[in-house]
Amino acid sequence: MKKNIVLFLSLLFFFSCNNELDINGELRETTIVYGLLNHADTIQYLKIYKAFLTEENTLIAAGNPENIYYYDSIEVYIETVQTEGSTFYQRIDFDTTTSIPKSPGFFSNPYQVLYQSKPGQPMLNNEQMYQVVIQNKYTGKKTTATTPLINAPLNSNPYKWIAANVGSAVPIFNPFSTFRLEVPNNAAQLELLLEFRYLEKDRLSGQITKKGPIVTRLVNTKNLKFNDFFDLSLSGNAFLTAVSQNIAYNPDVIRYDDTSSIVIIVAGEELVRYNEVNSPSLGIVEERPSYTNVSNGLGLVSCRFHHRYPKIMISKRAVDSLKYSTQTSHLGFYID
Repeated sequence: MKKNIVLFLSLLFFFSCNNELDINGELRETTIVYGLLNHADTIQYLKIYKAFLTEENTLIAAGNPENIYYYDSIEVYIETVQTEGSTFYQRIDFDTTTSIPKSPGFFSNPYQVLYQSKPGQPMLNNEQMYQVVIQNKYTGKKTTATTPLINAPLNSNPYKWIAANVGSAVPIFNPFSTFRLEVPNNAAQLELLLEFRYLEKDRLSGQITKKGPIVTRLVNTKNLKFNDFFDLSLSGNAFLTAVSQNIAYNPDVIRYDDTSSIVIIVAGEELVRYNEVNSPSLGIVEERPSYTNVSNGLGLVSCRFHHRYPKIMISKRAVDSLKYSTQTSHLGFYID
């Protein structure tokens, strides 16, 4: 009996000596990269950092730059993907920067490291496919991601917008109708914004003040057809709602429309997929698969392009709506 008790106590001592479970496992290097390449930009930016494990408070640990940034321990560049028969090759090198302005707030850390293309680097070629390359100088690990570019020319009308008054110096835009245009290759989603500007004339002094812009998203569409003209149905009511929400009633002024702008923004397919996977779940299943197009790492590398058409005048129908609509009639547009 005594022998059994001694054996039991020995086993109890053996198992109680190591009662901590290491749930972290072996540490692995995980590179995370986010970037949207735009051939119209003179400088390209990439956000690159590393995952980390900690037993401390994660918010406090993430505030330590040493835990998340590589600094100059990695080599970063983008290069064209060589295709059969192609002789064009381009490489653009990146360096760290902390001079990117950020909006204030809880998540606005004053010291954030980004990687930007070095000065004097060539512009991206919109007909080429590019690969982002991140290589650790000490471990040799290489992380890559490939994306095409939005194949849009850099001219005065890259989307081949068909204006209401073709050939006129000041195109007329009607936010209550359709917008016909051709979207370039590799664009999977489009947003059309109206930057509405207006004038305020003081009834007593006659002084005129420029106001705006009031930005309104008139359309947001996916699954675009490439190299094909198509019509977008615009939301004129969204325009009136934005005006009514951003302009206060003032009986002492008369308001008139001013030259406005149209901004068209397109995004690549990988960015659209990433946003869809990470959008809020509306079903009973809350778990969603993570999405990344980065090889040997995590994150997203895709493309985008935007163009602003300045000096656009809104149509007579839009002017009449501002004057007579129940949403905006009290704002004094064109009422002397």
